[in-house]
Amino acid sequence: MGENNSTNTLKKPMIFLSRRREEDPIAKMLLMALPRDWSVWIDELELGLGKLNKEKIIAGVSESTHMIVVWSEDASANAWVNQEVGAALQKGIPVLPIIQRGSCLKGMLEGIEGVYYDPKLPYPGVKEFVEKLEDQLKKDGYKSFDMAKVEKRLKELWEAFEQWQK
Repeated sequence: MGENNSTNTLKKPMIFLSRRREEDPIAKMLLMALPRDWSVWIDELELGLGKLNKEKIIAGVSESTHMIVVWSEDASANAWVNQEVGAALQKGIPVLPIIQRGSCLKGMLEGIEGVYYDPKLPYPGVKEFVEKLEDQLKKDGYKSFDMAKVEKRLKELWEAFEQWQK
């Protein structure tokens, strides 16, 4: 899974974040939790809101070191999500799923370990996912990130989410 050599400890991973628009709240929570100096490819940031460019999406997948996929029953039926996942797996890019509770991994993702989250209470699942992501990146030889900072950002996001829910 991923390159494993000592030169990676000097590099930062390039994360491709795959999701359906309906999963934007969880995707944005993940995006905000990740270290700010990482490269994260997400379509609306790379392409612009509502734009589609197949070549740029393929390049984004090809240049990534890891893929995060926000998985739900709807995502499993989404052609783009499935194509992005398939392209990553074909290139040997580790795919790390965060799975909406009540959904199950299908197709090429069956058997891959993921983390479940509850869309009504996402904080615990996102926190667990980020911890597993860090473990995976360390295994792949990438420099560890400051979990204390990540936990602080997640806590702030969670508090804002709770306020918004009221």
